[in-house]
Amino acid sequence: MTENILNSALKYGSEVQRITITSSVVTLLQPHEGQYLYTDKDWNDYSVNELKEKGNDAAPHIFYFAAKTLAERAAWKFYEEHKDKVKWDLATILFPYVFGPQFHEVRPHKRHLTAHSHFISAQEYTNGKAQSFLWSQLQDSKPEDTLGDDAGSWADVRDVALAHILSLQKPAAAGERLIISASGFAWQDVYDALASVGIEGVPKGSPGIPRKPFSYPDSSKTNKLLGVTYHSLADSARDTILSIKNPGSF
Repeated sequence: MTENILNSALKYGSEVQRITITSSVVTLLQPHEGQYLYTDKDWNDYSVNELKEKGNDAAPHIFYFAAKTLAERAAWKFYEEHKDKVKWDLATILFPYVFGPQFHEVRPHKRHLTAHSHFISAQEYTNGKAQSFLWSQLQDSKPEDTLGDDAGSWADVRDVALAHILSLQKPAAAGERLIISASGFAWQDVYDALASVGIEGVPKGSPGIPRKPFSYPDSSKTNKLLGVTYHSLADSARDTILSIKNPGSF
């Protein structure tokens, strides 16, 4: 699909100036020992090799990681092979877990939520699935001995959306893999953030539990290129919950 779109731009995009492709930080996540700071120079070739070696026996997440890596590599390869024939340039946006408000209405059908109610289960949605990664992960408290572990990195949906716009507007974004990431996080960070803004009905965990070293994508280069700033974890997590408790409120 990526190459089909780029081929169309090659053939018919005489007025196209830039193409921004939505990628993912999983294209960076080559395994490393200990703490590691990922940059736009990293590629997740491990996932591609795992899939080649193990095929259908590869871990489920490897299929997604490899697909995103191969798709982004294909886009850059296509551009390099045809850049003397096109008037446009290329950028990619790489982002992690996305928190923040939902802008579409999602209504539970078994019982209504109130300010004091606890979270309803994923099965109680009309489509049978949780509507937010963050929401689904707050259904139950994590084991205490994992609360300080590296849980990944995150960005607010509003910041990710703005970054897409800026990537099309800023000349300096040309030819860049643009990492959008607010920070790494542990689940205790999320629990503490929600407690700080008065959200009830969520796990409290163990405040003060030690955090383990994080490996995370470095967004500092992109932040300078695009002028990106980020919502706080407290605001982003709160707005995730409020948008689900009050559909259509954002």
